[in-house]
Amino acid sequence: QDKIGWRSEAMHLLVFVSDADSHIALDGRLAGVAVPNDGLCHLDEKNAYTHSTDMDYPSLGQLIEKLTDNNIQLIFAVTGKWLDQYANYSSLIPGATFGQLNKDSTNVQDLIIKAYKGLRSEVELEVKEQLEGVKLYFTALCHDGTVLPGQKKCTNLREGDKVRFNVSVELTSCLPGTHTLLLKPVGLRDVLQLEVTARCGCQCEAAPEIASPRCTAGNGDYTCGVCACSPGRLGPRCECASGSGGDEGGPGGGGGGDGGTGESERECRAEPEAPACSGRGDCFCGTCQCHGSEFGRIYGQHCECDNFSCAHHNSNICAERGECECGICLLICHAAYHGSLCRCSVSVSLCRCVSVSLCHCVAVSCRCVAGETCLRSCHDSMVCVSSLYTSATRDCVKCMHFETGRLNETCGQMCKYMLSVVTQLPDSEDVNPNVCTFSNENNCSVQFMYSKDTAIHPTLYVLKEMDCHNPPSVMGIIVGVTVGVVIIGFIVLLLWKMMVTIHDRREFAKFQEDRSHARWGMSTNPLYRPTTSTFRNVSYRGTKSDDKSTVEIMRHDETLDANAVPWKIRG
Repeated sequence: QDKIGWRSEAMHLLVFVSDADSHIALDGRLAGVAVPNDGLCHLDEKNAYTHSTDMDYPSLGQLIEKLTDNNIQLIFAVTGKWLDQYANYSSLIPGATFGQLNKDSTNVQDLIIKAYKGLRSEVELEVKEQLEGVKLYFTALCHDGTVLPGQKKCTNLREGDKVRFNVSVELTSCLPGTHTLLLKPVGLRDVLQLEVTARCGCQCEAAPEIASPRCTAGNGDYTCGVCACSPGRLGPRCECASGSGGDEGGPGGGGGGDGGTGESERECRAEPEAPACSGRGDCFCGTCQCHGSEFGRIYGQHCECDNFSCAHHNSNICAERGECECGICLLICHAAYHGSLCRCSVSVSLCRCVSVSLCHCVAVSCRCVAGETCLRSCHDSMVCVSSLYTSATRDCVKCMHFETGRLNETCGQMCKYMLSVVTQLPDSEDVNPNVCTFSNENNCSVQFMYSKDTAIHPTLYVLKEMDCHNPPSVMGIIVGVTVGVVIIGFIVLLLWKMMVTIHDRREFAKFQEDRSHARWGMSTNPLYRPTTSTFRNVSYRGTKSDDKSTVEIMRHDETLDANAVPWKIRG
């Protein structure tokens, strides 16, 4: 800063212009420079860097530290090839911007003006000297009323606009002593200093109320709004003795009781062997506190009742025409409807019967809903139609008869039916329109009927014999697959052999045809030598009539000695 001559209160812009890649720490090791950068300028009288061969390049962290300490706004002006790389740098350096530089660098001034306007039109907070164990949560309240949770930056600001930031501090661990946090806007020298001191304990623990009257006549110590019960006492206010508590100990019990098995616990059981509070609540001081349920309300002295276990019609409890009370909607149907599902109308005009013998379509004996067919009578006796065959009824058959399914653990509380396993389903006056069927886990077909008679609880008649489909034989499958693979392989080999044979026959026939049309030319065997050789005697002068002499050698056998070969001389 002394070399450049910047004023400390001024806004500092630094333009980095390049058409190549950058260098960071550890790149100098390639040239044998291993000394880390010290973060100082090291300039000569011409403001040229003098330690390029003595120290390594600075790291990105060192650059960020120096830029933020001196409030320098960095502008990357680079060519298009390296634009993405320097864009990544600008996202890591607070207050840095980037722009694409033309090859002739004619737009440098435009890039500086654009970057300056962008920097002056936004405010961003940065945290200096982040503490380990301290988390900061920011919420930006921008000039236009926009609330940006998790953001610490507002843009598109004009002169005179005001921006607020909410900062929440959270301690993730206990920090001894006092620590300092610095918050500052990027590019400005204003700094907000926060001193953080951790309180690692609660003040209320310093002064507990011993044997407080708030804990039922002094049966516990009152500390930080909670009763710490004395041994043998239970409950949020230590109001119960351990001998009268429930098996769960009650919510909020803080004493040293053992959960209790006294007389009051028996009051939470409908039967001696039944679970406390029907398994749907907690026994507390002889009273059941029923659990909540996403399906509806659980209530009753022993949590035995609810308002969601009634029969459904078209996925609606009590066909949306009645109220479900303790698993039954027969007695409190809405006006003009009755029946176990509140699906039967009082109006006779709505009755549609298959035949007179089935529904007795006279007077008030027929109470069918419009669009439905009366199967036997209008009082839901021995009927099973699609509206009654719901997943709840099927699950009840599974848990009551087979002891399986999703309701197996709470079958007694969720299924308010009487179960009767029979060898033959009760007679219906028509051809079994009332038989419900489903497949169990063993792929066996189970048949049952739903009957609503004068009893409080309806009856499920389940057929004892099931129609089970025998699973396929594993050995048969293995043998069949093996035989099939062998047969297919044999067929493939046979086809291949046939194709090869046909191809060979065609090639052989073509060869025979070419051979029959062949015409051989006459030529001399290069290994053959004639039996007569002729030489010219160069020393023979000849006669006057002859000016040359010829010697003809006749060789009878090439294997004979040269002296044995007869010579015949012609002159």
